[in-house]
Amino acid sequence: MPSLSSPGIGSGLDVNSIVTQLVEAERKPFDDKTLKTEEKYTAQVSDLGKLKSAISDLNDALFDLKLPTTFSKRSVESASSKFDVEAGSAALPASYDIKVDQVAQSQTITSKAFDLTTAVGQGTLTLKNSSSSFNIEVSASDTLDSVAANINSSGANFGVTASIINGENGSYLVLSADKTGLESAIEIEVTDQDGQGYDNSGLSQLAFSAKNTVLAQTFTAGEVMNADGTSNGVITLANGTSSENINILATDTIEDVVNKINANSINVTASLEDDGAGGKKLALVSTNDYGNHQVSIAIASDDDGNTTDLSGISRLAHSYSPNNYVENQAASDAKITVNGAISASSSTNTFDKVVAGVALTVKSAHAATDAADKITVSLDKGSTEEAVGKFVDSFNAMLDVVKQVTNADKETGSVGSLISDSTVRTFLGQLRESMGDAVPIENNLSLSLSMIGVSTQKDGTLKLDNKELKKQIDTNFEHFGTFFSGEKGIARSLADVVNEYKGTGGIVDNKIKSINGYMEKLNEEKDKFNTKMVKYESRLFSQFNTMDLLVANLNATSQYLTGALDNLPGVVKKSK
Repeated sequence: MPSLSSPGIGSGLDVNSIVTQLVEAERKPFDDKTLKTEEKYTAQVSDLGKLKSAISDLNDALFDLKLPTTFSKRSVESASSKFDVEAGSAALPASYDIKVDQVAQSQTITSKAFDLTTAVGQGTLTLKNSSSSFNIEVSASDTLDSVAANINSSGANFGVTASIINGENGSYLVLSADKTGLESAIEIEVTDQDGQGYDNSGLSQLAFSAKNTVLAQTFTAGEVMNADGTSNGVITLANGTSSENINILATDTIEDVVNKINANSINVTASLEDDGAGGKKLALVSTNDYGNHQVSIAIASDDDGNTTDLSGISRLAHSYSPNNYVENQAASDAKITVNGAISASSSTNTFDKVVAGVALTVKSAHAATDAADKITVSLDKGSTEEAVGKFVDSFNAMLDVVKQVTNADKETGSVGSLISDSTVRTFLGQLRESMGDAVPIENNLSLSLSMIGVSTQKDGTLKLDNKELKKQIDTNFEHFGTFFSGEKGIARSLADVVNEYKGTGGIVDNKIKSINGYMEKLNEEKDKFNTKMVKYESRLFSQFNTMDLLVANLNATSQYLTGALDNLPGVVKKSK
């Protein structure tokens, strides 16, 4: 049977409109029901999300209260600009007088000037501090900047930074220790291929020890101190804070002077070193610890009547300066005095073991005439007040969310999506049960929230009496840790309930998962129904098309018969 290209052309009916209305009428009950169900599920998931967020905020507020450390916190007061101070739970409530005598510094040294285009020599540099060392091999073509680069790139570098500064008189090697403290002081030992250590040439020019100092005067082997053979004198050998007088005879040779210095009792070793030009240099080395190592020689007396003429015994005069380098900043430990009598030192600017539980970070030293600064450590009761207040606020905020998602508004007619959900009611019941329990403290003593100023109002919210809370903290603070964070503490009990509901995979999450599952099934039902409606629409179009074609055929037959009858003989046509 032939078909019609346009539905309704045969019958004159608006088939498309009729089919559309029939399909919409068939869909409406299902669509209305589905939309209502979707809106319910969506609202429930949204409201459960709000509830979970509010429960998480409550859990955050309970976190501090369930920790024993919350009730052992310390507050510390100090107006000092010389140091910062923190106090931990191990600190005892007390006051201390602190005076900063010295801050810790890292060492910086600068070499003498070099020509940056000229090789510095050949050999090995050994950079050391009190506990570590590393070697740098220097080739015959290495310049000063090559040495600096090799120091910085060494994998064994324990914390020395090398840099080059270019000045009017040449280029300078600057070495800086990364760490503060006496133990980080730098030494540089040199193995110079030319075999000389004091010749002012080659790699030995980069040797350094703060404990090593060399007299500028050059001597010859066997040289006597006074050419006239009659002028005696006395030198004062100093090493750090110690000194010793040494008698020098006019007939003493420079070798005799070395032997007399080596016989001293203040830890100084003397030696005569070749200067590479036929002369001798008097080298002095302190064996004291760094920081108490500066060796010098003063002329106490010279029989020639002049102690500054650089002849005779006065040639031994020497002010301390390290060999080859300028020490721009000496390494130093930080030093403090506690309560005017107890001294302490640290390689860093932090003191965390001097006063138990107290950490001091010194920033600058007091002047000698300055008074010490006071620090006062006390129990941090304020943080407990803050934590209790945060708990009350978070509980009330959570309860407000609960009311939004479970209450019915008579005026507006709106109903919370979880009004009939038992999950919320069970959760609130467990919380109220935990909050109503009295917590045993010791012997016959128990505490409850109401006893410390937290009461429940008629609408279920909590009210905090700040005056009562402060009073209880002042009188019973030693029991607050047990009340909130002890084995049966109220914060721990509440946190257990909260975690059961808000945690990943908890009751609220499982509830959301179930609802999402219902929504997936609903979507599957919608897909099946849509398929059914497509088939229904197709069936309607088929039926109407069949009817339309039949009507069209009947119309065609009618027209044919009418025309045939009109053409029969003897038939009088009606006038039109």
